[in-house]
Amino acid sequence: MNTTKFLLSYWNLNIMAILVIVLMVAFHYITNGYRFSRRSPLFFSAVILFILVTVSPLDFLSKYYLFSAHMFQHIVLLLIIPPLILSATDKNFLEKVFQAGLLKKAGNFLFYPLVAWFLGVGSMWIMHLPALMMQMNDSTFLMDTQMIILPVLGWFFIWPVYSPISFRRLEPLQSSVYLFLACVGCTVLGILITFAPADMFTGGMQQENLNLIKMIQTDWGINNSTDQMMGGLIMWVPACIIYLTNIMIVLFRWFTRQTA
Repeated sequence: MNTTKFLLSYWNLNIMAILVIVLMVAFHYITNGYRFSRRSPLFFSAVILFILVTVSPLDFLSKYYLFSAHMFQHIVLLLIIPPLILSATDKNFLEKVFQAGLLKKAGNFLFYPLVAWFLGVGSMWIMHLPALMMQMNDSTFLMDTQMIILPVLGWFFIWPVYSPISFRRLEPLQSSVYLFLACVGCTVLGILITFAPADMFTGGMQQENLNLIKMIQTDWGINNSTDQMMGGLIMWVPACIIYLTNIMIVLFRWFTRQTA
């Protein structure tokens, strides 16, 4: 087994991923008035990212071999895809949905900044408790459900920052604090994972293919210890960069409006 053969062979169009992609496209088409709009490129970039992290060899590595691939997948599903989808959703549709009734009451709770923050940041902490990870790694179904759960949680988290309507949207400076605290939360988790005892987070990976293990360890130079450290660093550095980038976007938009 070599890297090229692996990258060409381990694509998996699982039913869960196909269902999510179909639902995403239907949601975008319906919520934009049964048409595609100038915001559609943002949405389809989210779809492409979703495909790359859920049906590509990255997903296979994430489930069975590399904790670092698992962490990268989670970052994309939770922090990158949701804001793209939200930014591509029609403002008029969202205003109608949260105008009154049960959905408004649910939104008042789920999009309340403190609740939304814990849904986004807290989910990362809970999902990476070693005992829970061990249980989830034993179930392909539970691992697949994360591809639905994480973007939904990410939608709730990012809503107070990028909501196209005023419903539960924070002011720019409040959004900056909201995102900075999320950065701190992920940084602490990343540090704990990076410097945790060896195999605490990688011990539950179901590594069975000896040829793949040899490729990963020999050709890629990744063993369990370095894999865990890489996973912690992904949570620590890239995740925080994403939060800080969003802070800069929020402040830039605010500055632009002030000087217009």
